[in-house]
Amino acid sequence: MEQLNEEKRNQTSPSAPAGDADPSPQAQQRADHPTSKSARRRRRRRKRRAQNVSSAQPSPQAAAQPEPAGESPAETGGPAPQPEMTEKHPAPEEPAAPESHAPGDLPGEPAAPEEAPAEQPPAPPAEVPAPEEPLVENGRPEPAEADTAPPPDKTDQEPEGAVCATPAASPVLPAAPETPPAWPVDVPDQEEPAAPDEEERVAKMSRTVQMSIEQILSRAAEESAAGGNAAPSPEGADAEEPEPEDAEPEDAEPEDAEPANLPARLKGWALGAATGMARWLALVAVLIALIAGLGLGWLYSRATPDMIPTLQVSFGGQTLETAAYEWRIPVVGNQIKRTYADTITSDPVPLDQPVETAAPGLVISPQGYTATVSIWDEAGVQVFQGSAVSFSSFRFDTNGTYTAEITVGTEEGGRQDATVTGSQTYRFQFEVALRPSFRLNVRTVRQGGVVAVRVSDTQTDAVPTMTSTLGGSAFYQDGDIWTAYLPVSCDQQPGGYTVTVTADGYTETLELQVTNGNFGSLDLSSRSSRSWPFLGPEDTPAEVETLLDVADSELYWTQSGFVQPSMRSMGVELGYGQREYVGRSSHERVADIDNGTARVAENTVVATQRGEQLICPADGRVLLAENLGGTAGNTVVIEHGAGIKSIFYCLGALDVKKGDTVRQGDPMATAGSHTILEVRVGKVAVEPLSVLRNECDALKVR
Repeated sequence: MEQLNEEKRNQTSPSAPAGDADPSPQAQQRADHPTSKSARRRRRRRKRRAQNVSSAQPSPQAAAQPEPAGESPAETGGPAPQPEMTEKHPAPEEPAAPESHAPGDLPGEPAAPEEAPAEQPPAPPAEVPAPEEPLVENGRPEPAEADTAPPPDKTDQEPEGAVCATPAASPVLPAAPETPPAWPVDVPDQEEPAAPDEEERVAKMSRTVQMSIEQILSRAAEESAAGGNAAPSPEGADAEEPEPEDAEPEDAEPEDAEPANLPARLKGWALGAATGMARWLALVAVLIALIAGLGLGWLYSRATPDMIPTLQVSFGGQTLETAAYEWRIPVVGNQIKRTYADTITSDPVPLDQPVETAAPGLVISPQGYTATVSIWDEAGVQVFQGSAVSFSSFRFDTNGTYTAEITVGTEEGGRQDATVTGSQTYRFQFEVALRPSFRLNVRTVRQGGVVAVRVSDTQTDAVPTMTSTLGGSAFYQDGDIWTAYLPVSCDQQPGGYTVTVTADGYTETLELQVTNGNFGSLDLSSRSSRSWPFLGPEDTPAEVETLLDVADSELYWTQSGFVQPSMRSMGVELGYGQREYVGRSSHERVADIDNGTARVAENTVVATQRGEQLICPADGRVLLAENLGGTAGNTVVIEHGAGIKSIFYCLGALDVKKGDTVRQGDPMATAGSHTILEVRVGKVAVEPLSVLRNECDALKVR
C-alpha cells in the first residue's frame, strides 16, 4: 500500500495545477492562515463534498468527466479539495490537467511568477490500485508527501497553450474497469481538449454566481423573517454560503468581518428599537385608555337622575306640569357631563281654572333660575316674549284662550364650578276670564270721613255701579282705574256696612266699618252764648243746595291735591261735628243725653284776619261766586271733579267769578273776621280740614 501511495505522489506532484498553489509567498501565507476567510470557506466546502461523496453514487459519465485545467482558488473560492478515500470506495489518483491559461488571467487570481512548465508525467497504468485512506485531522485530509522538483529554467519554458495543444499534454486514461467504479472519475476529452475546459470553467463560474445569488436571497429572506435586524449585503461570486446548524464555533466569523454592513446593521438596529418602542408605547396607551375608560364609566354610574333639580313653577296660582327637560350632570368637571333628557308631551296641557286677573303671577321655586316666557293668542299671534322679570309688568287686556311656553333653566357654570346645567320646559293652555279687582282704600272709617271704592282690571268700557247702606256715588275713570267716593256723615251711626260693586258682569260685596268721630260737645248756659257765624244742615242756602248735584267727570285735583286756603294758621272756633247744648244737667252731660237743644255743625268755623288773602285750595271750576246775604255773605263754590266741592262763606272781596277755571294757589277772595269752610262729596258734608290739609287718604294724590 505504501508503494501505491508513493507512486501516486510521484505521478501527481509534477503536474499539479497552478491554481492549487500560489507562487506568491504572501498570498500563500494568507491563504494558509487557519483563521482567514478563504481557509474557513475551504474547510466548509470540503466538509460538504465529503458528505456528498458518502451519500450519493455518481454516474459513470460524471466520473469520466475530466477536471478542468487552469482552475484557480479565486474561481472556486479556494483550492480544489482532494476527495476522501475510503476502503469501501477506492479510487485511483487522477492526474491534474495542465493549466490552459496564464496565472492572473481569471478575476480574483493573483499573478504568479513565470515558471518553466514541468515535464509531462508518464501515463498512468491501466489499473491503479486503491490507495489507503489518508489520515484526517480536524476534518481535513492530510496532504500527501511529494518530491518537489526544482523549477525549470525560464528559457526552456514552452509558450502558453502548447501543453493543451499537443496530445502528449493530455493525461493517459486508465483502462475502463469491467464494473463502474463507486467514485467519480473525470475523463478529459482527448479530441478537443480546449473546448470542454472552457465550457466547464464557464459552467463552474455560472454555478458559483448562481449559488452566490441564491445565498444572498436566502440570507435576505432569513434576516427579513428574523425581524430585519441585519440587511443582506451581496458579495459577488465569493459570497459565503450559509453556515450549517452544526457549525463549529471556530467557523463563526467575527462581527467586524464585514465592515461594509455596519451602517445597514445600525439602521436595522435603530428600526428594530423604534418598532419595539412604538409597540411599548402602544401597549401603555392601551392600558391608560382602559384605566381611563373604567374610571369614566364609574363616574358615569355615579351621575344618577336623582341629581336633577326639582323645580316647582306656578302660573296664576296653579302648578304647572313638566312637558320636557334636558339636564346635564357633571362627570368630569364641566368638560364631560351625563345628559338626561326626555319629552313628556308636545301638546299644551290645559289649566283647570281660568285666569281671572290681568296680571297673573309667575312663581319659580327655588329661586336663582332664569326663565323665558312666550304667550300666543287664539289666532297664533305672539302677545308676549321676554323674561320672567319683564312678564311681571305685563297685563292681559282681552279675555280669551291663550297658549304659553315657559323654559326654566340655568346658565353654564365656570371651569372651576362644576354645576348641573340644563332646562325644564312647561307648555300649557289657559283661559283668560278677567275678573275686575274691587277694593276699598280703607276698611275702617271715622264719622265725617271719605272712602274710595276702586275697580281695576276691567275688560269692557262699561261703567261699574255701587250700592251701599251709606248712600251711593258714581264711578269716575282715572287712567285705567274706576273710582267712586263714598262719604260718611258726622251723624252716621257707627257699625258695619256693606258696599256692593258690579263690573264686567262680576259682583263683589265689600265690608266697611264706621267708627265714632269723637267730635266733642259744648254745653252752654244760654242760647246767646252759641257760636257765630253758624250754618247748620237746615241753614244751607238754596243757591248752594242746587249745585250739590253737579259732578264733573274730570278729576282736577288729582294732579296737585289740596291745600288750606289761608297762608297762616287758622284757629278753629267751631269744629266739624261738634254739638252745642244749652242747659243740660250734670247727669245729662255725663250720660251724653240730648235734651233737644243740640246744634250740630256740618262745617268748620275758623278765625281769620280781616282782609287777608285766601287762595284756591285745588284745581277746579268755579260754580258760584256771589253774595248770598244773611250769614253766608259772599260765597264761593268750586267743583274739583267727581262731585267733590269746596265751599267758602263769609268772604270779603271776591277775586273769582262763576265759570272760572282756577288752579291751586290762585287768589280767590279776601277774608273777614271769621270764615266758614265746608267740603261736600255729593250732597254729604265731610270733615273739611282733613281734606284741605291733604290728610284724607281717599282724596290724596296717588
